[in-house]
Amino acid sequence: MRAKITLIIISCALIFMFASCGLPTPKLIDDAAAGAASLSSATLTDAAPADAGVTPASDSDASQTDASPAEPDPAVKINSVIEEVTEAIEETVEEIITTFTETSAETSESTTSSTTSSRVTRTVAERTHTSARTTTARNTHTTLVETTSAVSTVDNGFDGYTGRVEKVDKTYTSDLKYGVDMYRHVTIYYGFDENGKRYILKEEETGRTYDRRLYTAKYNDLLPAAKQNRQTYSAMINEILRLTNAMRAEKGIAPLKLDEKLTEQANVRSEEIAWSGRHSHTRPNLKSYSSLFIENGYTTGLSGENIGWYYPTAAEVCAAWKASPGHYENIMNPEFKKIGIGVAKECDPTKYYVYTQHFYG
Repeated sequence: MRAKITLIIISCALIFMFASCGLPTPKLIDDAAAGAASLSSATLTDAAPADAGVTPASDSDASQTDASPAEPDPAVKINSVIEEVTEAIEETVEEIITTFTETSAETSESTTSSTTSSRVTRTVAERTHTSARTTTARNTHTTLVETTSAVSTVDNGFDGYTGRVEKVDKTYTSDLKYGVDMYRHVTIYYGFDENGKRYILKEEETGRTYDRRLYTAKYNDLLPAAKQNRQTYSAMINEILRLTNAMRAEKGIAPLKLDEKLTEQANVRSEEIAWSGRHSHTRPNLKSYSSLFIENGYTTGLSGENIGWYYPTAAEVCAAWKASPGHYENIMNPEFKKIGIGVAKECDPTKYYVYTQHFYG
């Protein structure tokens, strides 16, 4: 395209040069008959087939093939050049318009694609950022609440410090497991040095609270901890078995046999209660405790469950079961032959343990 533009500029310069040299202005053919004859000759010439190896005659010399060449008229030459330049200009302008239109379309298409890509990328980035921020808040200690209050400027028991004291209450949260959050409440006392820089005089934890609303654990999620608890609390499990069979012995009822499969199941159940906070024979998934028996293949026979929580020792929970008619009835039922026993540490360790007895016969 650049070459054509250059050709146009050169041609225009030649025309201007010829015109400035006094060459006659080309005439326009007004004779209709002559124009018709010329058109007819040109049409026939175009239509006639050319022999192999022979160059076809042009329209301008189609009717004078045998004639001797005449001296070219300067006006005709200029007219021919003008026609060529005009055709070249029209073709070039058309090509420029076409190229510009295609380029504009491509540019618009590319811009749209780029914009869409950027928008999608930005949305993903925002989602990733939100996810990362949530994970950080749940897995790292993050300040949720911070309140400040002034304390008397007299000696506050901070090793003789008598300057200004600033008291700040903070609450930190962290994700423990199974979706349970722990909130740790801390009070920090700040003092100030001679340059006014703040430093910690004293920091004390004032309490912990637990949010179990996002508890979502299923059987397989609880199983690793249940197996560990079977080992950790084996002495406590054996003591509960001993005390339970002692109660049965008082009435001459045969002892229960500790079944490992039932014990694994009972430990899952204790872990489930300890972390979900649902102290009920209805599980967190709103199914009955008996659904555990069915899931583990105990589809026939008689099953029973005793649960207890917040007791610090095996002896205390067994004493509580003995004092409760419903629990005691399960313990003394002669139809039960096997027992599984589970123990789990409460979500809040100050509340001791959760205990489970699963009976089957």
